Amino acid sequence: VRSPHFKCEALSGGSMSRTGGAAIALVANRASEGYVSVFTRKEHYITIIGKRCDGLFEILDPNLYDGKFDEPDRKGRVRLMGKVVITGAEVLKEEVEPIVRRSENTDKTKAFHLFWRSGCAK
Repeated sequence: VRSPHFKCEALSGGSMSRTGGAAIALVANRASEGYVSVFTRKEHYITIIGKRCDGLFEILDPNLYDGKFDEPDRKGRVRLMGKVVITGAEVLKEEVEPIVRRSENTDKTKAFHLFWRSGCAK
């Protein structure tokens, strides 16, 4: 199921934890505005696989490499548990901001696509 458009507040509002959902998010760098992305130097997709009880999000980053989050402009903004990236809603909001702004002006690119299961997987 694809959401036509929702912002990070929908993620932080608990819909993921209530539905057992996951989301695909398009993140973008905007160094020209003084913000350096945690996840990318350009744009790419990440998968938000869940929201934890402490309110932080678990993320899979297909561009994860050793030392990625130890770089000076990324250090301390996320933490790793094995290959799972842990971060808060504020970081996610900053990461998708250029996509949200762009999608307000066009119908082509959405920042998030939410998926959920009803019932148990077999």
